[in-house]
Amino acid sequence: MLPPTRIPPPDLSDPAVRRALREDFAQVEAWVFDLDNTLYPYTPGLWTEAEANMTAWIGDLLGLDLEEARKLQHAYLEEYGLTARGLAIHHGVDPVAFMAETHDHVPIETVAPDPALAKALAALPGRLFVHTNAHPTHAERLLKRVGIDGLFAQVFTVADLDHEPKPNRRAFELAAERGGYDPRRAAMFEDAARNLIIPHEMGMRTVYVPSPSPWAQKGADGPQIAHVAPDLTRFLQALTSQAD
Repeated sequence: MLPPTRIPPPDLSDPAVRRALREDFAQVEAWVFDLDNTLYPYTPGLWTEAEANMTAWIGDLLGLDLEEARKLQHAYLEEYGLTARGLAIHHGVDPVAFMAETHDHVPIETVAPDPALAKALAALPGRLFVHTNAHPTHAERLLKRVGIDGLFAQVFTVADLDHEPKPNRRAFELAAERGGYDPRRAAMFEDAARNLIIPHEMGMRTVYVPSPSPWAQKGADGPQIAHVAPDLTRFLQALTSQAD
């Protein structure tokens, strides 16, 4: 079940709505996309296994039972935006090693290639970026699996941004600096509602791509959401359509 939002999804069958969208995004030169649950749909099996890996890893490290380890994992995710960051701050864990061991070998066969999305992305004017809290190997695997790995000017993983995760302001500032784009001429696409707060403050056009993840839905009725895109491919197609 998708969460309520401050504004409803647009009626993309309406030519006037499509024209208004194109007008709002006309000055966008940089298109910035979250990866997981944004550039491919929420995949429960993948995340069930990744979460189980993290819980077991934390339990082994700290001598906790699985329930205690799960609670700590979720607490760090909530406080820091990334479990690995909480482990690094409080327990001296190497975040790269943690992400590699818990995410890099998760089966991704349930994620389907998406040629329609690839075509819609390729039609966008300007440069495209990925900004993800994921580890580089995980990002590389998923982008290849979806069939969109060659479309981005840069892929910013948390390791590329000094391990500053979203929703921290510094993560977005570093991405803009290293990508060489002006946030006021950029758009951010995200499934985690709270990760759109800082982009909105920085002047980016914000697009919420809702997923069934309860954690990602928190704050989905907030003012940081300017647009809602339940179907990312159709939304992008509307931005480049010449039919209206």
